[in-house]
Amino acid sequence: METERKNVINFRTSGYFHWHYYIIAIIFLPTGLALLVSQWMIGVVLLVLSILILTTHYRMEVNFRNKTYHDHLWILWMKKGEKKSFEKIDFLFIKSGHVSQNMHYKSLSSTVEKTVYDGYIQFSVNDKVHMLTKDDKEVLYYRLEKIAAQLGVEVKDVTEVN
Repeated sequence: METERKNVINFRTSGYFHWHYYIIAIIFLPTGLALLVSQWMIGVVLLVLSILILTTHYRMEVNFRNKTYHDHLWILWMKKGEKKSFEKIDFLFIKSGHVSQNMHYKSLSSTVEKTVYDGYIQFSVNDKVHMLTKDDKEVLYYRLEKIAAQLGVEVKDVTEVN
């Protein structure tokens, strides 16, 4: 699946915060703007929190010219993470996993178990990097297909192998 690609490909892999925080940030944004007029310090704090939450996420940059990748946290337009080198990108793949969560409330308790799907990028035999996790395998496959097209590789589904 060799296609024409750019020398540097940069893409968002996943969010940093849980989706509840994004809703709060969306509410804080107009509230902070409105409060700038009457209570400017509270308005500034709400705006800064909103911008921090809305812009913080995980990204990966692949540089084919230098043969490096940078899996990093993008926070307020700054990158936090190490650059590593690679020989080639073999493929992207989907692997299934099981998650269980114990919930306790006073004398009641329950356990919720579900299957999640993880997307990885395989650089070489021993060098794989986790990219994102989704509850729905089709949603994950769609996201990985878009990234794979940019990288010029294929997506493999190894969920049945587990």
